[in-house]
Amino acid sequence: MLPFSFPATNATSPFAAMKSSHPCLRVPDRQQALDWYARVFDFRVVKEWSGPNGIELAYLAAPGDNGSLIEIIGGNATDDAAPLPADFWETLGPCGYHHFAFSVPSHERALAALRERGVKLYQGPFEVPELGYSVAFVADPWGNLIELVELPE
Repeated sequence: MLPFSFPATNATSPFAAMKSSHPCLRVPDRQQALDWYARVFDFRVVKEWSGPNGIELAYLAAPGDNGSLIEIIGGNATDDAAPLPADFWETLGPCGYHHFAFSVPSHERALAALRERGVKLYQGPFEVPELGYSVAFVADPWGNLIELVELPE
């Protein structure tokens, strides 16, 4: 449960039924990404399909949540992603996509599992007092940042 409250919902909005669906990540090779997310985060492959011009797509679900999907698009990539800067705070300069986030019960446990799986911590964990929780960041091999949010009990 998030440690802050929300304003009242707007039931009259034409978008009142809108829900978050999924972030989409563009990678050079779909299978490499599926293997990495399954090995590192125990994600499950929900659906795979092919698109036009040699692209390959898939939906992945978090290990214990059928509502937390990410989409992977691989194949026929036109360029390589720029490497992440050494200073995390520099990533907050450019406009556009920055990261997607998942909550975890414990940074200690999640980060220990990630270290065992060969994933380096990119930043954190650090407290965000304004939100009432702490965050940590890791990156996939293509430079996509993943925030791990530890909510208070």
